[in-house]
Amino acid sequence: MASFVRRRRPHNNTIAAQVLESRALLSASAALKNNVLTITGTPGGDNILVQNYGAYTRVVANGQTINTTPTSAVKQIVVNTGSGSDALTIAHGWAQFDRITINMGTGNNERLYLSTNLVKNLVVDGSQTQINATLSNTTITRMDATFGNYNDKLILQNNSVVDTMSTNMGGGNDSVTLSSGAAVNSGTLDMNSGDDYFARLRTTKITATIQGGSGGDWFQGFDSDGRRVTLRSFERIEWL
Repeated sequence: MASFVRRRRPHNNTIAAQVLESRALLSASAALKNNVLTITGTPGGDNILVQNYGAYTRVVANGQTINTTPTSAVKQIVVNTGSGSDALTIAHGWAQFDRITINMGTGNNERLYLSTNLVKNLVVDGSQTQINATLSNTTITRMDATFGNYNDKLILQNNSVVDTMSTNMGGGNDSVTLSSGAAVNSGTLDMNSGDDYFARLRTTKITATIQGGSGGDWFQGFDSDGRRVTLRSFERIEWL
C-alpha cells in the first residue's frame, strides 16, 4: 500500500505584506501638526470632504472618515489632492481659519467647493489641471489663486466676499461669475489669454480691476450704477 505525505504549502507572507502595503499607499490621509491639518489625496480620483461635526472638524475621503480633530486646534488647512479627477469640498459653516492652501494636483476636471465663515488667506494652485471652483457664503480676507492653461470656471455666490483678490485665470477659455450678493472689494482678476467670459449679476459688488489680456474676452452684466452692459473684446475694466 502506498503512503502519501501531505506537505503544507508555505505561506507567502512577503507577497501578502506587499499587497497590504500597496493598499495603504492608495489611501488618502489626514494629520494635524502644529495646528495645521494636512490632507493628502491619492494618485486616483478622490472625493474629499472637510466639514464641521459639532465641535470637531471631520475629514471624509472616498466615503471613509480618516480624521476627526477639535476645530479649536485647527488654524490652517493644507490639501494636496494629487493626480486624478478629484472633488474637494470644504463646508465648515462657523469656523475661522488663518489660511487654507489647496494644491489641486495634475488631474482633469477638478471640482472645488468652499463654504466657511472666514478664511484670512486662501491660496489655490490649479496651474496643472482644469478646475471648476465655487465659493459660497464665504468671507476671504485675501485670495491668491493661479489657474492653468485650461477652460477653468470660478463662481462666487451666496454673499461670498473677497476683500483683496490676486487671481490669474491662466490660458484657456475661462469664465468667472459673480452672483447672489457676492463681492470683490479690491485687487486684480487677470483673465489672461484665451476667449474668456466675465459675468456680474445685479446684486453683486466689485471694485477690483478686471484685466482682459489677449483673446476675445467679453463682459456681461451690470455696471456700478446698475445699468446692463455688454462689452466685447475688453482689455481692462476699472470700477468707479
